Amino acid sequence: MPHTNGTSSNGIPSRERIVPGLAPSEPKEEKKRSRKKKDKSEKQGTDATKPVGTDETVSPPSVVETVPAAPEVSQEDLKKQRALLKKLRAIEELKLRQAGGEKLEKTQEQKIEKEMEIVQELAKLGFTE
Repeated sequence: MPHTNGTSSNGIPSRERIVPGLAPSEPKEEKKRSRKKKDKSEKQGTDATKPVGTDETVSPPSVVETVPAAPEVSQEDLKKQRALLKKLRAIEELKLRQAGGEKLEKTQEQKIEKEMEIVQELAKLGFTE
């Protein structure tokens, strides 16, 4: 396939755009074929793990066995944790500004006062630093 920069031989723009200096990509059909070949070779590769003279396969130890199970955390709890952590970062920033001598607004001071409540709420959600 000749490389063009967006036009065919008759001057009509082609769908595929060529970026100068970029390696040409495989056509979609070739990608599918190579993916199928790769999948097929991987499946055949699993048969090679059998020791000679036995019918059992030898597999490496499972990662699941070695890693302790983490407690299930719902998506809603994760979202709450992220929001609370964001508030803590904002409080830390306000504390730094206050320590630098900047005069904070009343609402900003109230936010700093709520830091312990936020830390306790994070602890209830099971967040550990």
